[in-house]
Amino acid sequence: MSIYNLHTTSNLNEFIDQHHVALIYLSKENCSVCHALWPKVEEQLTHYPFIETAYVHLDDAEDVPSQYEVFTVPTILIFLKGREWYRASRFIRMEELQHQFEQLKKA
Repeated sequence: MSIYNLHTTSNLNEFIDQHHVALIYLSKENCSVCHALWPKVEEQLTHYPFIETAYVHLDDAEDVPSQYEVFTVPTILIFLKGREWYRASRFIRMEELQHQFEQLKKA
């Protein structure tokens, strides 16, 4: 499983356009919830190799939050065929995320 680190809106747009299913994990350096949640998300993703993943440090990508209407972190965005499929922020339930991954298998 490859995880891409993206730093600009144009890189992010290109990543979404190039992949059938794209998960974007948005984080900040000083976010303890972000750092606690990421290993759990990463572990779940090992079971869904068809999901391409990008990690975006918003400290380095200041234009991304306004472009994607991200107001808090962590935020997970999932895109299917270039369109937003799912969005979750701050307190993300792993059961709900896994349910979304299962639904994407059928898409």
